[in-house]
Amino acid sequence: MQKLLILVAVIFFPFLMLAQQNVKYEREKKISAEDFPDAAMQLILPLLENAKAVKFYQETNQDGINYEVKLKYDKTHYSIEFDSLQRLKDVEELLDWKKATDIPRAAIKRNMDDTFRKQKVTRIQKQYNLKSSVKQLQSLPPSEDIILSINYELEVEGEMHRKNVLQFYELLFDENGELIQQRVIQKNITDNLIF
Repeated sequence: MQKLLILVAVIFFPFLMLAQQNVKYEREKKISAEDFPDAAMQLILPLLENAKAVKFYQETNQDGINYEVKLKYDKTHYSIEFDSLQRLKDVEELLDWKKATDIPRAAIKRNMDDTFRKQKVTRIQKQYNLKSSVKQLQSLPPSEDIILSINYELEVEGEMHRKNVLQFYELLFDENGELIQQRVIQKNITDNLIF
């Protein structure tokens, strides 16, 4: 019996791990500027002079703890994310799906039509992946000389073909509109409660 349990665990464990990789869980907690990591703060300091609506967060997800600052800079909403070691992960610019002109809309839409029977884009962000040598962000959007790549991160409410379940998904596309990653967003029950 014990050998059977071990065999079942060995067979199904890789599938369980793969299934968990396709789920996005994230919880944000607002923190004060004093609680934001010092090295990360130094990197964004030049931006804060001209920024509005600056908010700091500690984010817990399946990969660990990250830190994020959300702000409005030159009438555009941005988020700047750092890992637990205070290294810059990326800069994200909030876009309007219906108005944005510099996105590979046709390729993204074709991919979503192939994947979903019904879908609605609820959020889109342009994700700037920056060189690790960046010591300070001087402006937003980041200058071309420090950008490694650009991706597009979409949150989509969709119903997949052959499934009658409406779920939220995070889709990550490269700058050509090719799908890089697709994950189900695991919402907390309290995300929909209003107090």
